[in-house]
Amino acid sequence: MLFIFVLTCVLHTYIALELFEIEIFHSDHPFQSSHIVGLTLEGPSVDYYGLLSVSRDASPAEIKAAYHRALLISHPDKQTRQTSAPFDITLIKEAYATLADPNTRSKYDLRPQERSGPQGPRPAQVVSLEDFSENTEGTVWRYDCRCGGFYEISESDLERGKHIVGCGSCSEVVWVGYELAQDDADGL
Repeated sequence: MLFIFVLTCVLHTYIALELFEIEIFHSDHPFQSSHIVGLTLEGPSVDYYGLLSVSRDASPAEIKAAYHRALLISHPDKQTRQTSAPFDITLIKEAYATLADPNTRSKYDLRPQERSGPQGPRPAQVVSLEDFSENTEGTVWRYDCRCGGFYEISESDLERGKHIVGCGSCSEVVWVGYELAQDDADGL
């Protein structure tokens, strides 16, 4: 996550503080007499998997689909004066850029699990899988949202243990309650 503070002062030094991975830098602005001083805090403070509502073993295609869904949910045209976007679009883009690239994703996965700040979308309610309508093939379940859209969870989502599901039309998120049935080796 990047925090930038703009100061109107003269700073002609470059200071790198390796402790806590903090870097302070400056840049001369060509059109003003002031300088821009930035403070970069390395490392995200948000769980990117939770932010995009994907599991830690999500495929690149699932991450991309979740990224597009999160952008649609947080788009300014979808917001009213009473509600604001659940997350900043910059943060969503940062999450996608980190998780879409295998190298940055592996580095991200090595970071400590304890992170401060929001940990992804907060479910509006808990809905039992029994309340969802099953399609004819039995591979996708849908539940109507109050906005007129629907929540959808697939068999592969269930097998991966996914519980957080977002509406395809609005920013509502629900927690789907279910238990995975264990296959018995004896067929019982």
